[in-house]
Amino acid sequence: MTAEPPGSAPSRPDAATRAPAALAEDGGPAGSTGSTGSTGSTGEATGAIPGTVPAPGPERVQPASAAPTTGSSEGALGPAGKGPVRELQGGRSGTGVWGGRMLVGLIAVLILAVPALGVIGAKTLLNSRGGHFVDQRSDPRAPGYQAIVDPTPVAVMVLEDAKGVPQSLAVLALGTGEAGGSVLLVPVETKLAKQLVYIDTLKAAYDLSSVANMVAQAARVLGVGFETVAEVNDRAVAQLVSPVAPLKLVNPDDVVDGSSSFAAGPLTLPAERVGSYLRAKASDESDVNRLERQAIVWRAWLAAVAGKPERAPVGSAAGTLPGVAALAPFVRSLAAGATDVSVLDVRPVQRTNGSEIFDASSAATRQQIDQAVPFPVSPALGVRFSTRVVNGWRGRPLPEAALRLVVRAGGQISFVGNADKLGQDETTVAYRNARWRNSARVLLTAFGGGRLVDDTRSTEPVDLVVVLGRGAIERLQRSGGGGG
Repeated sequence: MTAEPPGSAPSRPDAATRAPAALAEDGGPAGSTGSTGSTGSTGEATGAIPGTVPAPGPERVQPASAAPTTGSSEGALGPAGKGPVRELQGGRSGTGVWGGRMLVGLIAVLILAVPALGVIGAKTLLNSRGGHFVDQRSDPRAPGYQAIVDPTPVAVMVLEDAKGVPQSLAVLALGTGEAGGSVLLVPVETKLAKQLVYIDTLKAAYDLSSVANMVAQAARVLGVGFETVAEVNDRAVAQLVSPVAPLKLVNPDDVVDGSSSFAAGPLTLPAERVGSYLRAKASDESDVNRLERQAIVWRAWLAAVAGKPERAPVGSAAGTLPGVAALAPFVRSLAAGATDVSVLDVRPVQRTNGSEIFDASSAATRQQIDQAVPFPVSPALGVRFSTRVVNGWRGRPLPEAALRLVVRAGGQISFVGNADKLGQDETTVAYRNARWRNSARVLLTAFGGGRLVDDTRSTEPVDLVVVLGRGAIERLQRSGGGGG
């Protein structure tokens, strides 16, 4: 990753940067369905979205030929919205001056390759954190207004020992505001989304192959693509924290790990000892307990950077290690705002040999991930279904709750905006391939019912098109979802 000046947000990666996490072929997050783009398939979701109580409402299946215009051009959350969006010019994605199929193909390739979409017809692109409209010539209230959703920037830090063996993962996600975000700490013994004989955890995936394989499987467990992967050892950690070292914190445990020992109580960590503290784990200690100590370090580190922003890691000095250069802009941005640091909400499971591994498939875990990464990009084909979500009632910002429902159902929001035809009372969800039927049905039920549309002749570059009618929007507004 190219080093950036202090205060700048992480730049978008090229395809090569994303390859380890984006091109994995197996597995997926528990309960997820769909694909990004037009290829790949997985099993379908058949139940309600975890954590939701579907509102009652009719559900009808109707061929696309008999359905009213749903609008294939969508816009953004609106001028007052917070979503990371990029405005599009040139009309509908299925039509326009370049021809429908050509534009669909171009957009589909861009969606599958990188989230930094250099989209044909985009006059100006919003910054990587999103939420600011630059091109004022577009009217977000007009029918057919559309914008691209910029995915949440996400990095993963792989903490390694002196031999290069992964010890833990830290997932860094930038928020939708100007600064801040989330840090999720993930045990390396977390169960895979799709297990094989003798290969049941992230660590086992590393033992079988490589760090890249482990990272790709972690992306599938979380259902989140990583734009930046940084492997760091003690030396790199020291380089990252040295501008604000020593770190002062309260150590909750007496920890002895080989030659390293740390007494419980107030602790002052020089830069060269931070890495060993992060890795330290007693022989009979749960890895979750070690991650709780890591969370203390992250909070102390980000607070120190926030207190002395001029000393934040910049990743541009001579001799800067690659992992440091990749993580520095994320650290600067997280430290500049409110950041939640937490351990992934996993459930311990005992193997038959008595060793402890962790299950990350609960509804609470999914909710934690969705909150940390509000606009995820699919880590691989078949992990998340791509969507276009539009306001079919009027040209107003979409309720944020609507977008959260789509993500919680296993979707990736690629486009948002207004339908070509406004004033629609009924919600419709159209799918372009029969394998997305159950995903579409679950989503439609979550929005309170409506019409399910079999749109197999569609040239849309997404798997599902969601047109929110008046009924669904008003229900979301009453529940505090805003927008509409």
